[in-house]
Amino acid sequence: MCIRDSNSVALAWVALDGSSSVILEGQHILTDRYGERLTEGRHMQVTMDGSALAFVTTTPNQEQSLWMLDLSTINTEPVLVEESDAGQRIFQYLWSAENELFFAAGSVESSSLEMATLAGGTQRLERGRFFRIAISYLGDKIAAAEWYDNPNSIGDDLFKLTMMTPDGISFMLKEGGEGYDEYIPLAIK
Repeated sequence: MCIRDSNSVALAWVALDGSSSVILEGQHILTDRYGERLTEGRHMQVTMDGSALAFVTTTPNQEQSLWMLDLSTINTEPVLVEESDAGQRIFQYLWSAENELFFAAGSVESSSLEMATLAGGTQRLERGRFFRIAISYLGDKIAAAEWYDNPNSIGDDLFKLTMMTPDGISFMLKEGGEGYDEYIPLAIK
């Protein structure tokens, strides 16, 4: 449960008898799956079976951390998945039906597409400049929106849509042109 008062946001366990224990607390510490600050928990990502939660915290210096919380056991502690430094961020994160957490993290200049599980461990799937992702139901296909350098104009990035699998097969599906076509994946069948 996410609890909010005028000065603080807390993520807490609440028992059926009404008692609660705070897991994390701070002013505007929770952010949504796109890294934007929020004051309630509506943008947290829960697995399809309801057994785990993913969320991002933000420090006053804008440093973000991605966390996973096992909801199947009361009073478990969140597990740190990814920490970002100043100038970096957690761009997006999504759960597959197999309870694998896929996320894009890093900076505008260089980011990674990664996968983590509650059992532990994070695996880098691909390096690039990813900022939005979509995954298939089982997590066997990933579409990622990515920036790339415009060869005709330094600092004027273009966009492409990349398809990949967790085992390293990758190809460009669609490339934006000088018209600044931006492809944002929403779903994969």
